[in-house]
Amino acid sequence: MANVRILVLEDDALMRSVLAEVLTSQGFEVVAVGRGEEAVARASVEPFDLIVADIRMDGMDGLAAVEKAREHQPALGTLIVSGYATPEETARAQRLGVGGYLHKPFRVQELLDNVARILKDQSRGERMGQEMSSWLQAFTWAVETLARMADLRKVTELPGQLASTGALAFSLARALGLEESVAEQVRLAALCAPIRSHPAFLPPHFLSDAPWLASFRRALEGADEERSAALEGRVVALAVEACQIPESGQRPTAEELERRFPDRFDPGVLQAYERVRKDQAVESPVSAAPSRRVHRSLLPLASALQRAGDDASAWKAYEEILSRDPEPREAVESLLGQAELSIGFGRPEKAVASALEASRRSRQLGPVACAEATLRSGLLLFRMRAPEARQCLEQAVECFEELGLRAGSAQARIAMARLDGRADSIDLIRPLEVLLDPRHTPELARAADWLVPALLELSGLRDSMAAASAALRLSSHYPGALAAALSGELGPEARRCLARALVESPAFLPSEALELLAGDPDPLVRENASAMRDRISRMASDNPMLRVHSFGVFEVFRGEDKVAEGAWRTRKVKVFFSYLASQWGRLVPDEQLLEIFWPDNYERGRKNLYWTTSIVRKCLKGDVERGSEIIFRQGEALGLDDQVPRWHDLEEFDRTYAEALKADESGRADLACAGYRRLGQLYQAPYLDGCYMDWALSLRNVQERMLIEALCRLATHGLSRGDHREALEAAQRVLTLEPCLQKAHLYAMRAYLGLGEGSRAMEQFRDCERILKQEHGLEPSTELLEYYHRARLGLGDRQPPAAAGASS
Repeated sequence: MANVRILVLEDDALMRSVLAEVLTSQGFEVVAVGRGEEAVARASVEPFDLIVADIRMDGMDGLAAVEKAREHQPALGTLIVSGYATPEETARAQRLGVGGYLHKPFRVQELLDNVARILKDQSRGERMGQEMSSWLQAFTWAVETLARMADLRKVTELPGQLASTGALAFSLARALGLEESVAEQVRLAALCAPIRSHPAFLPPHFLSDAPWLASFRRALEGADEERSAALEGRVVALAVEACQIPESGQRPTAEELERRFPDRFDPGVLQAYERVRKDQAVESPVSAAPSRRVHRSLLPLASALQRAGDDASAWKAYEEILSRDPEPREAVESLLGQAELSIGFGRPEKAVASALEASRRSRQLGPVACAEATLRSGLLLFRMRAPEARQCLEQAVECFEELGLRAGSAQARIAMARLDGRADSIDLIRPLEVLLDPRHTPELARAADWLVPALLELSGLRDSMAAASAALRLSSHYPGALAAALSGELGPEARRCLARALVESPAFLPSEALELLAGDPDPLVRENASAMRDRISRMASDNPMLRVHSFGVFEVFRGEDKVAEGAWRTRKVKVFFSYLASQWGRLVPDEQLLEIFWPDNYERGRKNLYWTTSIVRKCLKGDVERGSEIIFRQGEALGLDDQVPRWHDLEEFDRTYAEALKADESGRADLACAGYRRLGQLYQAPYLDGCYMDWALSLRNVQERMLIEALCRLATHGLSRGDHREALEAAQRVLTLEPCLQKAHLYAMRAYLGLGEGSRAMEQFRDCERILKQEHGLEPSTELLEYYHRARLGLGDRQPPAAAGASS
């Protein structure tokens, strides 16, 4: 409770002292004052969760003080204590919506019970507000995605124009004086109106019945009415017709609309339309720069379509992105997506061209993003054995080694060794050691499909037992990659090396891989596979490697197999396991689990706990008959076995952060920066994105603060050694997480100056100035102002300071 702050307003000194002492003894942070004016002054500059106030006192009374304090802190909880209150005072308290009322004299426990109840209600209200905000964001995303799909599939009479229809509706609504939240609902209705008659895209009824979407409902219902009674409906009707663009590509004038649709539109809406058409003076914050908004929301959709196997729709989505002058990162991702799809379509020339163009454009990105894109391009070219593959892979090695990110360099080196047909120790053994390090499990999982065949082919070319043994170790966790290699064009030499490795390697293959080898055409492979099966039958099988991904969408893999969504049965089961995973190796008392997940009914909670534990156990065990239990009970507590082979991105993130800080503090900047870059790779999205339980929110905030600290240090190191591209990349990543952080704006400005882009530095300052004013009513710091004037005068960055103290 150390973070809960309570303001006590009581003019009686003795009572004030007693209240403060009682509340402080419960762990609350208490500020006690004796005058209403003082309480308001404190509330204007300090955050409080609750005010406990007497009513009657000299000067400003308690109710007036509460009302004034809430002007500064609208969510402030309120508990009124009074010996006597008139009916008028009681009515005032009710109008203020106070959380509780205590009549003097009262018992201490009554006070504490009321405080606990108000704080709990307050927490529930905040949580509901967060959930409502999340639902609104999800609803907005769903409608926009629906519109994008409708545009891609050309199911309306407005092909390709749904986004501009929504943007126009928003602009009209704002021009007519509607509030921004209402205008946003009008925009969503304009996206839905043209597609709601199509059976595949009909919005469910509950969307238009929801009370928090009243304007959406009125806009959608009024879109088809003649002169709808609702202004929202009249706006949508005009926006839909106006966006049926003639061949000239220009929107019709208001006069042309009136001529084409006599008496169809409200004259006031037509006048607003003409103003917007001429100057587009009012823009939605989410719809500004509409072409960029389209592909920002379309890129995740394109990737999802590709993962789902809808290659034709994914291709169209990537084409749409590339046709709209995308930002460099989105262009590179789309080109790489098209290259991968082209291989499946049997169009190798297009695949090579897209991969090479992605590599070329990646030079516009920051160092880490550039290295990752270059590696992906090189590996795509490697798969096709394109002659350009080697040069691309060499560039990837150079980029990754300069950044100290060894896993990327190792992948590129192994691919180059396969291209050259070399398998000596200097070309192969060291990169393999890097990739087989448990810390690089996710990179290994992504590379297994090409790495296992490449290693087996190398073993055959050079009779390399190192390559064959490494392939076997990989196959023990990713048997699918071995199956693909054996069913492909694996030569007899490679098969014989594999047969030797089956006898000499300590690795064990899963039963499905051994069954495959038992049917191999090479008799030596069959014989040695049988020998390994006999060895395994005499020993307990180990659990497969568990991979737990917590940043973003929560996913769990057993070896190469993802635990299916349906196996978890409910979302709460997944969240329950994610909580245990966050405490891996530590016992969690049942009482703690019940309080977090089933606080309302103890007996029912116990049953739910046992059922949930059983489901988690089945998910983690899979089809493995032997092996240790991953989730175990000890007395009245549960835990996850610390000895199970695993890779958990949360644990890896914490370990990498601690190691990077230690290296930084000991003056090893190169190791520190490599760690900070690794953190950026691990943090794909917020921890357990979409989960709003208190423990998850708390942990999410901690991880985000750690990443911000790491990126700020990385930016400072970049500035100190003159690597302005990396400093800019790190600063921009910070600003996506915390747009109001002034030091990140400063890092970006200094990086732009170092790159000779003074105009971009001034733009950065203006962005900072606007955001600070909107969010906090503040002005930029004097240091930011100094760099703004340096940019105006054409001066560069000042002599950079040492990198120590990067977080200051």
